[in-house]
Amino acid sequence: MAYILLKILAFAAAFYFILIIAAYFLADKIAFPAPKPSYELSEKYRMIDAPNGGKICTVFLKNPNAKYTVLFSHGNGEDLGEIAPKLENLYNLGFSVFAYDYFGYGQSTLKSFAKNIEICAETAWQHLVKTENVPEDKIIVFGYSMGSAPSAYLASKHNPRALILMGGFASAFQTQLPVNIFPWEMLNNAQKIRHLRCPILIFHGTKDAIVRYHNAEILYESASCPKYLISIKGAGHYDIPYSAPKAFFGGIKNFANTLDPNAENTMNVSVKTKIK
Repeated sequence: MAYILLKILAFAAAFYFILIIAAYFLADKIAFPAPKPSYELSEKYRMIDAPNGGKICTVFLKNPNAKYTVLFSHGNGEDLGEIAPKLENLYNLGFSVFAYDYFGYGQSTLKSFAKNIEICAETAWQHLVKTENVPEDKIIVFGYSMGSAPSAYLASKHNPRALILMGGFASAFQTQLPVNIFPWEMLNNAQKIRHLRCPILIFHGTKDAIVRYHNAEILYESASCPKYLISIKGAGHYDIPYSAPKAFFGGIKNFANTLDPNAENTMNVSVKTKIK
């Protein structure tokens, strides 16, 4: 019996060792499977220089009636061309919308890694603030899926008016498991959100098979700022806006309305809501 137990433990240790090696060498490749560009460069898009010598492609939908500008960071399997409908939906809600491609995505140069995705986000932020002259307190940072990482980074480092996450993860290694089983961290959003000063709105589908629902709970509990979690019952990773459009689009608009410090309904509470 003891011999069998030792064999099981030895097999488990070997499997864990192989898993660690695979994660170390393949994590970035798995995390950033850049698709073929879905668009060509045109007057609509603008290339801007990053401090590491790379260039990122950006698009800016300027809404003359907008009070806030949404800085949008997309998922890891799409680029600016594919997310055009998402950006237009936000524009139609009354926002100006600025979005960018990570290195290696769309027409951006270089390749993306966990260590340089923040460079892309920082480049976009600095351009929006310093070149486009958008005040920090007029920016709402919005991240979907992988975009939750650069968005959490920006919200923790700077002073945007708010942060919105959709299908975001607590950390890259917790997308499927409630705890990190590896001896190092990768894109730890929960840690960044602990230091968040601005309000946060979280959307997550309860049937999300890509980024499991426990991630939303961890993110929500990590935040000590005003926070709002809207759980879309039965929704997966890709269909949140379409499973409950009123809750999603209405939730964003109502959240934005609470951000005015002079408004009577200014958000100063913590709320969880589950939409059937």
